[in-house]
Amino acid sequence: MMHIVKQAMAAVAMTAIAAPALSAELTVWDWKSGDPAAASYIQAAKEKFEAENSGDTVNFVMQPHDQYYTILGTALTSGKGPDVFLLHGGAQTRARIPALADLSAHSENLVGTADFEGEEGKLYALPITIQGFVVYYNKELYADAGLDPESPPQTWDELVAVCEAIKEKGDVPCFAMGNKEGFGAEFLLSSLAASMLTDDQQQAF
Repeated sequence: MMHIVKQAMAAVAMTAIAAPALSAELTVWDWKSGDPAAASYIQAAKEKFEAENSGDTVNFVMQPHDQYYTILGTALTSGKGPDVFLLHGGAQTRARIPALADLSAHSENLVGTADFEGEEGKLYALPITIQGFVVYYNKELYADAGLDPESPPQTWDELVAVCEAIKEKGDVPCFAMGNKEGFGAEFLLSSLAASMLTDDQQQAF
């Protein structure tokens, strides 16, 4: 749906609007509004919107992240989905275009639309967050492998060499994902794709 922005980024969350007409009471589905770390700024955005749009209310409904797309897909198929919902960028958004409202006619009222283009020139969703991708390294493992813990790799070739050195010292994986869901490598691939793939390959990715 969008060209991958040519800078290192992990996941891009997008806001999409379902095809039914918007009402004065908006239901927004996400996977983070109930998280204490996100609740304060989401509440602030809700209050700001309602203050600037008298009579309109916004109701956030947090869905479990590990079941989010299953629940969302069922709701959209039944015609009972939310007015607005969050999606991860890429294929998750593209696959749901048939259920989304075409926002192209409102593009002049939306900020940042000149920086990306929609499917076949149409606009269905907007990026709202960018998350940085951080890699931590274990200095103790570096030292055990005979590497300098104060000199982490700066290039891809150096990273490969470091992994080989660590692997030779025992049954220790070079990378491990630190989140319970088990995903993470996809974020790294997305970041690499931003600078390594052609436009056609980015579309396929």
